Amino acid sequence: VVFEDTVSATNALRQMQNFPFYEKPLKIEYARVQSDIVSIKKGTYVPREKKVRQKLAPKPKKETAKGDKMDVSTNHNTKPQSTYHPPKSSGPIQPSNILFATSLPQEVTKEMLILLFQQYPGYLEVRMVPNQGIAFIEFQEEMQASIALQG
Repeated sequence: VVFEDTVSATNALRQMQNFPFYEKPLKIEYARVQSDIVSIKKGTYVPREKKVRQKLAPKPKKETAKGDKMDVSTNHNTKPQSTYHPPKSSGPIQPSNILFATSLPQEVTKEMLILLFQQYPGYLEVRMVPNQGIAFIEFQEEMQASIALQG
């Protein structure tokens, strides 16, 4: 989204920050570079080199014991797709001594989560699911996990 001036952009940022969008809070930041439209209006536009996307080679198929074929990927440079889809809640969530963290950025490490949660009483361990952006944080009791969840 492009605004005419910084004041308008700041007002929009403040009003929409953490706005629930598809049940997740929006995280809004200023752009790192000036948009092409603003640059054109100011007369400072310089065309940028277009980024070329590389097409990925199709994944080879490997037969399973049942004769079915499954995907086998050897390219570890691609971003893995999360296959976990949490069940839709039909009622209130029951308290548990294990917290379930989702939508974690790829940069988040187990050590980061340990530092974050070990400050709460009853902390036991963090278990991360590799390349899925999810983690389980275990506490001794449900009440201790609830306190950590409230932050």
